[in-house]
Amino acid sequence: MGLLNKLFGSSGTGNDGRNSEFNALLASSMEELRLKTAAHQQGWGFGKAARWDVDQSQGNLVFIFPDGMVATCPVQIIGTFDSTTSEWMWAWANSSIAEPLKRDSLKVKEYGQKNQITRLTSDEWICKEDDAWSMTALAFPRQLLVRPLLHRAEAQGELNPIMGNGSSRHHPSEFVDSLRRLVKSLLPAGPLDLPLLTRLSGLPARSLQRELRALGLSFSTVLDQGRLELALELMRDPNHSLIDVGMELGYSDPANFTRAFKRWTGVAPGVYRRVGLKASDKIEATRAAAAAE
Repeated sequence: MGLLNKLFGSSGTGNDGRNSEFNALLASSMEELRLKTAAHQQGWGFGKAARWDVDQSQGNLVFIFPDGMVATCPVQIIGTFDSTTSEWMWAWANSSIAEPLKRDSLKVKEYGQKNQITRLTSDEWICKEDDAWSMTALAFPRQLLVRPLLHRAEAQGELNPIMGNGSSRHHPSEFVDSLRRLVKSLLPAGPLDLPLLTRLSGLPARSLQRELRALGLSFSTVLDQGRLELALELMRDPNHSLIDVGMELGYSDPANFTRAFKRWTGVAPGVYRRVGLKASDKIEATRAAAAAE
């Protein structure tokens, strides 16, 4: 079973030393990893790379796509799973892993020592692959997802890490676009509010609001922008009824969705679907024809 199936499948079961609090922590960590994976799939095509590699000397995880696009991000190695022996080894016990890349795995070990959880402090142990993923999710760092990750490789295929550690390193438009993509990808998963967005993005609520205020925006504005983008995408599919579209955006009452859509666009969603989308498609077709000439 592949990476994405594991992330969206069931979490691991069975672990001596677990208690209800630890089980809840594992379940929460797996859900957070699932949501972050969904955001990366939506934002830059995670899971579609032709190949990937870990550059331990630079501390980067590098994804290379068939069209030449490259995505890079800082990496931490939590552990390794040997499917032939069903053996998990923590990164902090693996001499082949660079010391700086063991930092997050050591945090898990410290947690295990404080709470006397054997599997978090044993160098190696036998487990199922699902258990290995739950250990990885437990250590999954709360990094800012909304910063840009993509870099188009030049002729020589030069790779440059571009995920900064400070908010001042990203361009304002890239920050807003990435945040809006994250919002759009999370909307179908259920109600989205500021506390949930800050937890998943890794930015404290005050920091996120300060970033947005500096750009003349607010959380509600970005939420509406994400909802509108998702609505327009879904409305292009005739298999999605307007009620379905509203539900995907978090509106259980179709009347509330209609009022919101009219506020965003000036027309009701039904009218926009009949007229606006057809006009937009016609414009795009005209542009494509002109470009082909």
